[in-house]
Amino acid sequence: MIGLVAFRRVASVILTFAGTPAALAQSESPSARGGPCELHIIPSGMFGAINNTASPFSDGLVGGAVAGALAMKRPEDVKAFIEATLSEAEQVRLLESKELPTLLKLPGYRIVPQAASPARFKTFEEPKTLPRLVEGSGSCHAELHVYSLYVLKNPLSRKFYSIFYFREFDQAATPTTFRWGATNTGVTRLPPARAEELDAARSELRNAFIANFESFVAKKVRREKTR
Repeated sequence: MIGLVAFRRVASVILTFAGTPAALAQSESPSARGGPCELHIIPSGMFGAINNTASPFSDGLVGGAVAGALAMKRPEDVKAFIEATLSEAEQVRLLESKELPTLLKLPGYRIVPQAASPARFKTFEEPKTLPRLVEGSGSCHAELHVYSLYVLKNPLSRKFYSIFYFREFDQAATPTTFRWGATNTGVTRLPPARAEELDAARSELRNAFIANFESFVAKKVRREKTR
């Protein structure tokens, strides 16, 4: 199990991952026009694979070769597999498969998919005071932001992490609700060793993404919004 100090060390690197996000959408989706309230889904463009036994200042942390004893192959390959499996469109599809307005206590909100945001935060609390990442046409505005997706390899475990942000705004575009969380689910099929294992590995990764989101909602959103 990763300790708190180790997690913070690794998490600080995640804030500055060298991702390859798509350009931020500059205009609202045509399907969103006319809706009184909007929930904007902003997928992640940051993906990574981390060997937690490496020094935070070594190439091994985010892009170098992982020791053969850890059996994780090259982190670049794992990162590419995550990016291909959980593309922006796939992240949106998976999230839209859930009852988001119900889960997030946003009755009547219209879901508006967006492109990945190029925003990079210096601290996890920075978005608490930042303006909207995207513009919308609704009188009510909320954003569900998938910030980063990565696999963390420890000597005894391998876990898939997702960092989520959820914010609601008033009409003056000031955040009125701010929640963030880094949730994880254990994975055993990354990287797939043979071609016949690819589908199982993709399915495991998608299921882990959904499990992480549901954990974030249960622990960070629903619980705190009912207090």
